[in-house]
Amino acid sequence: SPENTAVKIQYGNKEFYSIKFNSFYKSIEEGFETLDGKKGLIQVVLLEQKNEGDETFIKEEINLLNAISINIQAKLDQLILRKNIFNSEIRLNKIIDHSSTAYMLLNQNLDIIYSNKKSLEFGKTFYNLDLSKGKNIITDQRGEKSEDFELAFSKLDASNEIQFINEHIDKNGGIHVFEVRLFKTKVPKLKEFEIILIAT
Repeated sequence: SPENTAVKIQYGNKEFYSIKFNSFYKSIEEGFETLDGKKGLIQVVLLEQKNEGDETFIKEEINLLNAISINIQAKLDQLILRKNIFNSEIRLNKIIDHSSTAYMLLNQNLDIIYSNKKSLEFGKTFYNLDLSKGKNIITDQRGEKSEDFELAFSKLDASNEIQFINEHIDKNGGIHVFEVRLFKTKVPKLKEFEIILIAT
C-alpha cells in the first residue's frame, strides 16, 4: 500500500525522492530508456518487511511497477517528440522563408495565412501587390492575369493539385514565366481546407 512504500525516480542526471525513502530497505525496481537515449529507473522500497512466504503480493507490485514505468516512458517520449517536431518546424520555416521559391498558404476564402519573403518580393516586383498575411490573392489581384488564378482555384474543387503557367511582361518588355502549383490540404479540426501555392 502507498503508506508502506517510498519511491525514487531517476531520469538522466536527475533524481526525485518521496518522503521516507531509504535505499537500506528491501526494494523492487524497474528501468526504462527514452527515445533520446536517456535511461531512467524507478525504485520502490518496502517500509514494512513482508513474511518470507508472501511472494504473491510482491509479484503484483512488480507488475504494477512495470506498468508505471511503461507509462512514464511513454509520457516522456511524447514530450521528446513534441520538442523535436517544434524544433523541426522552426528550422523548416527558416528554410522556406529564405527559399528562392515563392510559397504561400491560403485559407478557403483565398486569404493569405502565410507568405514567405520570395512571395512578397514576387508580388511587389511583378504585380505591384502586397501579398502579405491577411490579403486576398484574388480581390487584391489586378489585371487580366487574375483570371488565371481564379480559374485554377475553381478547379481545386474537383482536384487536390493544379499546375499552370503564368506569364508576366515587365515595364521594360521583359517576359517572365512562372510555374505555379496549387495543393489543397485538409484541416481536420476545422473541417476546412488550406491551399499551398508554390511559384518557381
